[in-house]
Amino acid sequence: MNARTSTTTRSEPAPASAATDGRPAAARAALYRYLSLAFGDPCAGTVDALARQWPLTEAALRALGLSTDQAAAAAGVDGDALRRAHLSVFGHAMSKDCPAYGGEYGQAHIFEKTQTLADVAGFYRAFGLALAEDAHERPDHIALEMEFMEFLCLKQAWA
Repeated sequence: MNARTSTTTRSEPAPASAATDGRPAAARAALYRYLSLAFGDPCAGTVDALARQWPLTEAALRALGLSTDQAAAAAGVDGDALRRAHLSVFGHAMSKDCPAYGGEYGQAHIFEKTQTLADVAGFYRAFGLALAEDAHERPDHIALEMEFMEFLCLKQAWA
């Protein structure tokens, strides 16, 4: 995540050695980056970005002592399968069963949702971050929140 961030304007992944250099926070950051890409809009280029990120993700899973078996099956998905999976989970419109937005969970009143959005945006601003101009998601979208977690883990790893 950078000062102007979105899941569509990301730099290339770090080398796989970054996830295995003895800093668990760096390994967690690699996992959050992969999740951010996976939960984002499955637009053109997403499958390629996931494929480029996979070696770092696999190294991070191993560094954290986690199994790569189930994750490896997901790593080989094609663009059509990714779009179908995204639609089945999140739908074309906002899903009531599984919304991609954190503010939709446990918020009985519209003012609570507004407060949640303001809180999330405030967290981003507190760290000097803002959504990119081309970001078409609310700040509480799971992909953006995963990207923010990546940023926090990187800060911890390099502290």
